Amino acid sequence: MKKMMFLLLMVLGTSSVFSEDPSEKGIQTAPLKIYSAGLSVGSVKALNDELIKHNEMFLKLSFVNNFSFRENVNLFLDFDWFIPENNVGGDLGFDILFSGSDMKPFAGIGCGAHYIERNSEFSENIGPSVTVHAGLLVDLNENVSVRFRVPYHMIVNEYRDHMVGLECAFIISSKYKNVKKLRYN
Repeated sequence: MKKMMFLLLMVLGTSSVFSEDPSEKGIQTAPLKIYSAGLSVGSVKALNDELIKHNEMFLKLSFVNNFSFRENVNLFLDFDWFIPENNVGGDLGFDILFSGSDMKPFAGIGCGAHYIERNSEFSENIGPSVTVHAGLLVDLNENVSVRFRVPYHMIVNEYRDHMVGLECAFIISSKYKNVKKLRYN
């Protein structure tokens, strides 16, 4: 019996001594699976007079893509459709997450191009765009997240269109999203 107790204490003692590698302290981690995607729905309100004359409110549908390279930084690629008509565009940028919990407030910035359909020439309706947004990312479980975001879009076309809105996205991730790998460089 004494040998059995000694063996048990040895196993428990050595596992607690070797359970943490001191050389890994301070090393950043990244998710094992970096990609997640989903759909977003929301509305945006026109802020400039020319766009208000065209349409004051737009329904916004988006296909959202997120790439998590660091624990607190996401790269996003959004493809947007502003309804009515064929108002389309896309933005590429990054979000900074301010928490590592299941409720993550964030802020982000991105750039891209957007087209707002009018009865004028194509070149007057399309232009580079900038988006700035703030929001909250809520992990419902290991695979599903909900993102609430307040975006501001500015399109540098002939009319200098800009708009602000509110949107909600449902994002599906791999089941290994919360598994971390060490990043030594």
